Amino acid sequence: MDKKPWESGILRVHENKRYFTNGDTPFFWLADTAWLMFQRLTLEETYRYLRNRKEKGYNVILADFL
Repeated sequence: MDKKPWESGILRVHENKRYFTNGDTPFFWLADTAWLMFQRLTLEETYRYLRNRKEKGYNVILADFL
């Protein structure tokens, strides 16, 4: 059974300050920007967008919350 990411430890900057780690494992940050997601999309559109990004392998979404 695969471990879920949050079961490996907290996300932090490695001691060498060059990359993130999740516990002891390097974390690959594959992000998309959706700055106005909370202001412009309906709840249904937001779910559709997040499912789409998950299917494409994104693991970080950058959004602005006001």
